[in-house]
Amino acid sequence: MKEKYKEILSQLYYFSLCLLAFSIPVSYRLSLYVLGLALVLSVFIFSISGKLRALLQNKINLGFILFWLIHAVSLTYSSDLNYGLTDVFQKVSMGLLPFIFLPFVPEEQVNERIKKWFLVGLFGISFFFLVRALIHSTYFTPVGIFFKPNPFGAPWENHFFYERFVEPFHPTYFSMYLSLGIAFIASYVKKIKEIRSKVLYDLAWIFLLVIVFLTSSKIGILVSALVSLITTFWIIKRRGKFVLAVVLTFFTVVGGQIILKNERVRSTINQIYQYFQGKEIENELARNNLVRFDIWRTFPDVFQDNSIFTGVGVGGVKRALARVYEKKGIEFAYQKQLNAHNQFIQTLVACGILGLLFLLTIIGYAFWLSYKNRDMVLLLFMLIIFINFMFESMLERVFGVIFFAFFLLFLTSNFTKEQKNRAA
Repeated sequence: MKEKYKEILSQLYYFSLCLLAFSIPVSYRLSLYVLGLALVLSVFIFSISGKLRALLQNKINLGFILFWLIHAVSLTYSSDLNYGLTDVFQKVSMGLLPFIFLPFVPEEQVNERIKKWFLVGLFGISFFFLVRALIHSTYFTPVGIFFKPNPFGAPWENHFFYERFVEPFHPTYFSMYLSLGIAFIASYVKKIKEIRSKVLYDLAWIFLLVIVFLTSSKIGILVSALVSLITTFWIIKRRGKFVLAVVLTFFTVVGGQIILKNERVRSTINQIYQYFQGKEIENELARNNLVRFDIWRTFPDVFQDNSIFTGVGVGGVKRALARVYEKKGIEFAYQKQLNAHNQFIQTLVACGILGLLFLLTIIGYAFWLSYKNRDMVLLLFMLIIFINFMFESMLERVFGVIFFAFFLLFLTSNFTKEQKNRAA
């Protein structure tokens, strides 16, 4: 009877992981509920099996827990305790997911199921966005049916682009999910031999690229193009130099045209060029888009009055950065109380060098595992994370934390379990 209960618990546990993977691109609120369910199930399982001691044997697990603890400890010297507590609770999944993955046994069938549930959620919500945009853009009148994607009162916006298209998601975050979906699909394209299945996966790949374009996230478009280029070379690398040259030329020409067809990307490239040429940018919206460069240039002033080793604490980040914005005359950043728009800078300001070292260690170790085990999907995931960390403070939002922690623990589970088995 006991074995029967253990089997039921195990099935429910793996179902909760699949549901969590499904929920990540669908709704972060659903993710939080499923996270709680998975935690309860994992506690029951490892209380029976006695696997709790294995927690400290996994370097990724340990890294996430310590990284979260550093944020929690920094509350003791934060200037705004309420803001700091909110931040620490937003990151709590980083400390919980290592416990959730303790009972996880990375079998190929289970791994594929989790990936496919994520893809189902991703494709489902993408189709929903398309249908919603179409409904909002279609008007039935006595004289006929009209298609008008620009909202009334906001002709500069479009139901099929940017924030209105992926609402309530941030376009950059959603484009991360799409880029990982492309990496998963590319891994299937590489493995399958049957032509019909390969064509279907190729069409799915193209569909995700179209959705990335519609998110109009500048970083998202560039990252998805990079992921597509790398995976294409990975798939056809044995087919000769001529084929590689043709594919490279195709991607360079077609990919460049697609990127430049996006108005936001094209205008941003021009604005960045003017910014680094030292030219005055008269358009206020353009200046606001480039505000992150001013933030990155001036953030070291935070440490004139604070220790660079410990940082200002998670509760003091917002105030410390706002003081620098005010001092340097970065009006837009000050009015909007912007974060650093760079996760490495955000962590350095909040938790100092110690916190930054822990974050870099987690990322560096994951890159090393991908290289050591020749795992292309893990390598692509880490590239997606690293590049997005350079331009956004991804761990300042719940869905960014869950996405990063869940998939890093999932994609490295094969290697950490193997090391644990060899040690045993």
